[in-house]
This record gives sequence, structure tokens and C-alpha cells, in this order.
Amino acid sequence: MNGTIKSIMKRCSIRKFKKDKISEIEIDILMKAALAAPSGANLQPWHFSFVEETKLITGLEDYLVELAMNSGDEIAIERLKSRNNKVIFDAPLLVVVSSPLKGHFDMLDCGIAIENIVIAAESIGLSSIILGGMRVAFNGDKKAIYEELFCIPKGNQFVAAIAIGHADMISKQHELDESKITRIK
Repeated sequence: MNGTIKSIMKRCSIRKFKKDKISEIEIDILMKAALAAPSGANLQPWHFSFVEETKLITGLEDYLVELAMNSGDEIAIERLKSRNNKVIFDAPLLVVVSSPLKGHFDMLDCGIAIENIVIAAESIGLSSIILGGMRVAFNGDKKAIYEELFCIPKGNQFVAAIAIGHADMISKQHELDESKITRIK
């Protein structure tokens, strides 16, 4: 099995990271992997904010916890409590993905780029988790503030974020559910 397939098969979501910084070489690899993603008509409808500023990341996490705790959603609150009020899990790098979301394939194209990033991370010994739930911070009362803080270009919308770092836990990949595939010959 080649290295790419091994990375795809090994990758899983990590919810606890070491505080170790990610090297400039590793960040450069991740940025290039993002930009190398294919897109419909090569429109590249994305923007990536690579955020290493710890105060900015923890400030966003604190706001997300506050929103969840005040949401009245008991399931979300219990889930958050079970994770020690962690949403970004102490990751030293947060990649925020945004797009104008005007084209038919913009969301799909961003998803492909996100997959490039997480597989590239796995291939160089880093771990990740894709975070979509934090969209509440980028759509709520503080939308303009967070768009500015995370350098989201005017006209773009938050798509998802990726927390990346060195795993501080052991996790196993999910079971492969072959019932999700129909083969037609």
C-alpha cells in the first residue's frame, strides 16, 4: 500500500493536541496542499486563514463555549462538558476556510481542499479534526468581528475550520461500513 493510501486509511479525528508548535516547513506543506486542490473550472473559490495566534484561537473557543452554554441545547451542552469545554482541543494551528459560495460547486471545492489539507497533515505526522460547528461564531452577533480577526475576505462566508497539531491521544479510525457502497457492474 502506498503512502497516500496509508494516510487516507489511518487518518481519524483527534480531540486532544499537544501544545507543540508546527514547523514552518509543515505549514508550508499544508498551504501548498490546500492550493493544489482541484476545483470546478479551476475557479479556486476559497480562502484559507492559517491561524497560529494562541490568544485568537482560545478567544474563539471561549466564545463558542459561551454560545453553546447559552443555547439551551442540552445535548450540545453535555457533549461540550464531556470534552472539558474544548472545541478546538488545544490545537496550535487552526485553518479557517471561507468562500463566496456563489458558484454551484464552491462548497464541494472547499471540501476537496479541506480533504487535501487533512490527508497532507496525516502524511507528515500531524493530526487533525474538521470543525463545522463553529460557524455560529461567524454567523452570529459578532460575525463582522470574527471575519476581521480571522482575515475572511469581504463577501466570503465561513465554510469550516481544521484544527491541526500533534496528537496527544490515541484514536482509531472509524469502522468502514461497506453497506454504504453499491457496486453496479
